[in-house]
Amino acid sequence: MENCPAGLYALFADLMDYPTPALKEKAGECASALPAVNGKALGPFSRFRDFLEGAELSLVEELYTRTFDLQPVCPPYAGQYLFGQDMRRGMFMAKLRKLYRERNFPENGELPDHLGVMLRFVSKSPSIEEAREIVEFCLVPSFQKMVSKLAEGENPYGFLVNAILLALNGKEEKAA
Repeated sequence: MENCPAGLYALFADLMDYPTPALKEKAGECASALPAVNGKALGPFSRFRDFLEGAELSLVEELYTRTFDLQPVCPPYAGQYLFGQDMRRGMFMAKLRKLYRERNFPENGELPDHLGVMLRFVSKSPSIEEAREIVEFCLVPSFQKMVSKLAEGENPYGFLVNAILLALNGKEEKAA
């Protein structure tokens, strides 16, 4: 966590959001920053970036939607991984929303436990301890479960999720 700069969290957030024409540029910036944080993350990230380089935006959008949105293989919501559909997820989201309001942080129309929103919040958090807790107790466990869900097959987003996890916690997580 200490080695991961705020700008890299923001890039991860951009990459976990719905694809835009700036996605390839953001992936290039991320590829440049990753080696300083965790060289192991560059391997899976390069596979994701290779996919982006060879794909039209419409194909990336379709894959994103299949992976994260409509009947998703892997929903991008930390609360689902931490609590399932239990009422604790609602309490978790309420606490996140309160924290975001206290810090004047905009959710931009997403649920507060969306991984992109949480990564972006961590990138802007003035409190290192607060950011560390969110990474350690919310983001890392969520990305670990996502790596497991995306382990089968060659979904390029599985490579991105694995790279993010490696960068967040520095441990090698391998999709089997």
